Amino acid sequence: MNSKKLSPQSWIAPFLFFLIVLSACSPGTVETAPEYVTPATSTEKPTEVPEEQVTATQQEPTEVTLTLATEAPKEEIKPLVILQQHVFHSSRYGAVYAFLIENPNQESYIANSIFQVDAFDANNNLLDTRTIDLSPIPPGETFGVSGPLITEGNNTFSRVEVITIYEGEPLPATSNQIANFEISDLQYGTSLYGYIYASAIIKNPSGNYYSWLNTSVLFFDESGEIVGAAYKDLSFINPTSSSGLLFRSNLTDADIKDSSITPVVNVQYYLDDQRGIPDDASELTVIDYGFSPKDDDFSFGVLINNPNQNYAVEFSLLTMTVYGLENRVLFTEEYSIPVLTPNQTLGVTYSWNFAENDQFIDRIDIQLSSGYYYESDILPFFETENLSISNNRVLGTIKNPFAKDFPSLMVFALLHDDSGNIIGGSYGWFDFLAESNTNIEIPFGSFENVASAELYTSVNIMSDLQGLPPD
Repeated sequence: MNSKKLSPQSWIAPFLFFLIVLSACSPGTVETAPEYVTPATSTEKPTEVPEEQVTATQQEPTEVTLTLATEAPKEEIKPLVILQQHVFHSSRYGAVYAFLIENPNQESYIANSIFQVDAFDANNNLLDTRTIDLSPIPPGETFGVSGPLITEGNNTFSRVEVITIYEGEPLPATSNQIANFEISDLQYGTSLYGYIYASAIIKNPSGNYYSWLNTSVLFFDESGEIVGAAYKDLSFINPTSSSGLLFRSNLTDADIKDSSITPVVNVQYYLDDQRGIPDDASELTVIDYGFSPKDDDFSFGVLINNPNQNYAVEFSLLTMTVYGLENRVLFTEEYSIPVLTPNQTLGVTYSWNFAENDQFIDRIDIQLSSGYYYESDILPFFETENLSISNNRVLGTIKNPFAKDFPSLMVFALLHDDSGNIIGGSYGWFDFLAESNTNIEIPFGSFENVASAELYTSVNIMSDLQGLPPD
């Protein structure tokens, strides 16, 4: 049932009317009474005064001074201010734009502002345009943004112009749209190619899942001018978890040889409160993972399980961060996970190199984001027979259980040492004919200790399995 409460001021009009009536009926001068004070609420009944005791003096009206409570004045919202706008070039990493904006409001976040970045050559020809949607900007703070610029041929960017498309709207600090990310272990140095890198760790202390993060690092000189910039995109960050950031900038040793620079990291993000995971479904789980040196590279392998009996999952993502000593981020990458059918366990492997970071690996952290869920019956798995290891190769036969051809499926060879630990692996692409056996041979290079191997196969997208009969 809907109800309305009587506001504290609702008695004023009847009361004043009552005074006017009394004043019109009573002669004499009205005395000024003390300031009106609202009495405390009481549950006791007032004492009744007999009619004969009521005197004329008591009946005289009094003038009442009313003091009404007023709200504190609200802050007048001021527009965001563009402080700096730059374009930077790198022969190795291309061109990036960078701009710095300020939120002059001291009490309000500004959310959902939209900017357009136009990039021109020396003759004022427009070469590229970008539209930037910004996440909430904290009160009284400056916020740096950077991203890529692309042009054709040998055109060179000369300047950028940042245009405000939408000023945004104020947002209270208590809004769940605000992500209080924590940036730690920010450090920078020179890569083997002579470029300046910056690395940091971003932590999501909240219980929210965020997606489409754009992180920027801006390098400032001693005067506060932006002298370099870089960016790093993250597809997601899970609740109460951390991820590494590695930025490769346009700066070189020569650029900062005689000056001091300060890197500052800013984060744009999107609160993803509808991830599409059904209420009766569970997220994918990581069973085990490991890594080891491989030739001039490093190899990584992971076992992932889909615990759901009624759902297949596709377009899942895995983020890997490789850490060196003192929490230095050496490498970050995101990988797409093939389809996992109901109750399937899948092994996947990846390789990377440290051409720019010749450092000792201390640890590897991973995050897994479950993708899209599809209702599905239990489906048969690709079965492996005659598995063996010979001359740095994994050999075997895989049977396609479906009455359908599958061209170019990825097969992963997951390797273990003599203690059963995952040490990495390799992969290859193969064609599978309907309900037929396919001989597999996957070279894996040079590992120090390979004792056993497993082969894992899955389809690329869920539509490959639509219309197929269940197991």
